[in-house]
Amino acid sequence: MNKNWIRVLCFTLLLFSATAANAVVIVDTGPGPGGDTGGWTLGDTQWLAGEFTTTEDYIITSIEGWINPLNSTGIVRVALYSDGGEIPGTQLFSDTFSKPGTSGNGWYGVSGLSWELLAGTYWVSFEGVTGTGGAMPYPSATPLANEAFFNSINSAWNEKDDLDIGVKILGDVSAVPEPTALALLGLGLVGGLGYRRKK
Repeated sequence: MNKNWIRVLCFTLLLFSATAANAVVIVDTGPGPGGDTGGWTLGDTQWLAGEFTTTEDYIITSIEGWINPLNSTGIVRVALYSDGGEIPGTQLFSDTFSKPGTSGNGWYGVSGLSWELLAGTYWVSFEGVTGTGGAMPYPSATPLANEAFFNSINSAWNEKDDLDIGVKILGDVSAVPEPTALALLGLGLVGGLGYRRKK
């Protein structure tokens, strides 16, 4: 077997089996209304959440909500939960961001994340930690079908499918090497080793 041919074969197989990450939009409901409108109160006494489903494995890199800070500073937590049916289940991930003390609707959230999610159904939540979290104006252009809110009065999640909050989730999808590609790579390596031994 020609030495150059073996090199080309091994290089090609490595390219086919390499893991590639591609940035994708996982959820985008579109924004809520513009201007300086109010919306569902977001604070340490009321959290807002929506359900989404993925058909592939993803690495979540950023999550944003359509929020009006309402001229008050504060810390907002963004969290991902397992599916609890009509409400969020167990918290899987969380991170916080500082809400600016300004007014006016816009996308606010967390970025630089590396949260690995297998294909399935999950809930994303926006939770005021300190002070008021502002408000989430509604309705978004294409709202999530299932939504819920956490109320400090009964300390429980409550189903409420007409929140229509704005949510944007971005991430990477990793192309896992297929069994066929791995088998071909193995054959190429064995062939290369056999050629070296023969030489």
